[in-house]
Amino acid sequence: MSSVDEGLTCIAELIYNQNAISELMWRFYQHIVSLYIDDTGVMDCELAQAAVPLINYMVKSPDQFKALVLPNGQTPLQMMFALISKIFEEGKALNDEFHSMVAVNLIMALLEHLGDGLSEHIHTINKFYLSELGTAKTSNYKNMIIQGIMMNISYDQNTTIQSL
Repeated sequence: MSSVDEGLTCIAELIYNQNAISELMWRFYQHIVSLYIDDTGVMDCELAQAAVPLINYMVKSPDQFKALVLPNGQTPLQMMFALISKIFEEGKALNDEFHSMVAVNLIMALLEHLGDGLSEHIHTINKFYLSELGTAKTSNYKNMIIQGIMMNISYDQNTTIQSL
């Protein structure tokens, strides 16, 4: 187990066991996402492990996830969409569908845990899915993307259908 993996596990446990997410813990969120987006190399092999604490932030504090403005001027939700975009981009560059599956899992977690207020993002999510579906090679990845689209339909049928 690497020190990055151990650190991510500690952050996931701290968030899970807190009643509320502190300002300091939100800084860790920004740090985790930025490490990947900024191509530092620290998160390259730990992307799936990093998804665990990121999802814990959604579960523990969905309203803050959508509205809290972090020190970088973005909300956690805005940073999440930037992360998802980067993961898909790198998955294509690496020709690695398993890498891209992390982004699909994060999108599904957004819809599952954040509740109302995501309809305005359905079009963006569908663009991700349709782009990935057009290049997907394995049936497992295609099925996962279709499952994501079905989740969009379940979340907001009219917006999803208009977007497709």
